[in-house]
Amino acid sequence: GQYSNFLEAVRGIAAQPGGLSTFYLGFWTTVAREIPFSFIQFPMYEGLKKAWARRQGAETTPMQGAVCGSLSGSVAAALTCPLDVVKTRLQTQHLVAAPLVAAPPPAAAHAAAA
Repeated sequence: GQYSNFLEAVRGIAAQPGGLSTFYLGFWTTVAREIPFSFIQFPMYEGLKKAWARRQGAETTPMQGAVCGSLSGSVAAALTCPLDVVKTRLQTQHLVAAPLVAAPPPAAAHAAAA
């Protein structure tokens, strides 16, 4: 990697233009992504647990709770993925000047030209 240990990374990042604020690149986009994710995931998680408990007539087990959490987290992640992409691009845009859209694979480009 670029740094050999944690302290070296902290010093190196803090020494960049922007100083300590560099550690907070993308903070507001992270918040903008996290709020909708949480608004989807937590109510869905609680709703799934309540429905499962009601259906079986007993509280959910830890494993059942984990299944509910996995399902609700997957749905929330799928729905907020575009926000996560924006967040990641904003946080890493200074590292590489990459295009926003990937180029088509060579076979697709060749077929389109034909």
